[in-house]
Order: sequence, then structure tokens, then C-alpha cells
Amino acid sequence: MTPDFLLVHREGSHRFSNLENVSHFSFMTCLRHIVIVEPDSFSGFDDVCREDEVLRDEDAYKFLLEVICGLRSPLLGETEVYGQFKTTVAQFAIPATPWGGLLARTFKNLFEDAKRIRQAHLEELGSQSYGSVLRREIKGLSNVHILGAGQLVREILPWIAKDGIAITIHCRDEAKVTRELGDLAEKVKIVSLAMKADLGGADALVVAAPVAASFIESWMRGPSRPALAVDLRANSAVDVPGGFTKVLDLGQILSRLTANKDLLQARKRAALEAIESAVAARARHVEYRPFGWDDVCA
Repeated sequence: MTPDFLLVHREGSHRFSNLENVSHFSFMTCLRHIVIVEPDSFSGFDDVCREDEVLRDEDAYKFLLEVICGLRSPLLGETEVYGQFKTTVAQFAIPATPWGGLLARTFKNLFEDAKRIRQAHLEELGSQSYGSVLRREIKGLSNVHILGAGQLVREILPWIAKDGIAITIHCRDEAKVTRELGDLAEKVKIVSLAMKADLGGADALVVAAPVAASFIESWMRGPSRPALAVDLRANSAVDVPGGFTKVLDLGQILSRLTANKDLLQARKRAALEAIESAVAARARHVEYRPFGWDDVCA
């Protein structure tokens, strides 16, 4: 594996800032923020604190592979984080530098290893997606509103849009969301988040955006509230919006996915062993490029 692969990881909803002067690749989920930094510019990264992890080379590769395989997620082997990572990589403009060449090779290796490990150890794990759980929770309802329109929403929509439920998505950029949803946009109503929502006729609200409970409460117009709120925010257990008869937080959603714990733990151990083997194999691999044209022309 090429040396000087530097990764900084922060767990939680607080994001890194002041990255303008740092050559980097940034990947965020609701649970963490990962930044791959060009080592020569790391001195300009002044937002690192004691709680953050700074990993290099094989340790960094191993950690990132565990994340995109869903082994660092509350939902073992989840596909959402893998899809989010692929989308982020596809949208990233890889710089025409040796460091950019390293990133391109690393991403290629990660996708190859992740695909192989997921197929061997992390398929057919039972009910293992937010969408499948959400579909069961709202079964029989007719009108559902969703706050947010990110990757998570795009993952759960195919599960719930097939049941004839009237779905309204509240988002910041209606045109962008319409484009990103493609054919699914025809099955939902998309409205601006800037408009306060009248949820009087809704049966449930699904929160899939990193906003505070105080925002949710002020955003809902009028005294009427849906009876059910499904809160998929990382801090949903401690920042609870009021006014709902029943609130399912992220922890409760995840608890519905743990019936087959023994199987999951065995699969997780096997996947972690496979990752160890993959990292060792990458570390032993040395590319022979006598003229170095790949780096010069990267």
C-alpha cells in the first residue's frame, strides 16, 4: 500500500470546519465525519481535537473499509453508508497530483475489497435496513411527511413508496431533490423547507435531517401534530421533539433489527477477519512502475 495515507475521524454530529486551506476529501454521515488529508497540508488543519482519531496508512485503510462495509454502524452491514460513500466519491474532483493518484487507487481498492467482503459475509442478514423497519412501522397509514431529502431518504423511499402512501418531502432545494429522485419524484410531493408545514392531515412524520428538536417544533404550523414521529437523527434519544403521541428514536428503530444477534455477531467476526486479510494483502502489494508515469500524469 502506498504510504502517507492520512485520515482524520470525528464521531458524532459536530463537523470539521476550516478546511479551506487543506487538500482533502470529506465524507459525512449522521454518525461521523471522515476527512482524508494530503499529508503536506495537514499542518493547516487546525480543527483537530483530542477526541478525534488520526490514522495513517494500513490503519486508515482498515478503518475506512470497516465503515463502508457497515461494521462501524449501529445497523450491521447497512447499505446506506456504502451508497453514501460511493456517491461522495463520484462527486469528488480528484486533483491531478500524486496525492490525487493515491486517492484514486485507494478508492478503487476500497470498492473492490468492500464488494467482495459484503458478498461473502454481509448479505442476507435478515431485516437489516432502515427502510424495511420503517415500512413495518407505518403499515396501514395513508399520509406520511418526511423532513429531509438526503441519501438516507433516497434509501428508504423505495420501501414505503410502493404501498400507496401519500408522501410529502420537505427539503431545502426542490429542483435538486426532484432531479436526484428520478422516477421516484413522480410518487411523492416535494415542498420547500422554508415554508412552515401544516401537518394536520398527516399520520406520521419521519425526521431524516440533522436539525434540532426546537427547529422541528417551530417548523410545524398549527396545533395539530401527527400521532407518530419516526426520528432517525443520531441524537434523537436525547433531543426529543414534543407534541407527538408516540416517538420512535433511532435507538428504538435499531432495536427492532437485533433479533438475530448470534448470526450477526458471527458474520461480523468473519467480515473483520476478511478485512484484516485484505489490508495485509494491500500492504504487501507493490506496484512496479519503472518510469512513474501514473504519478506524473495523475
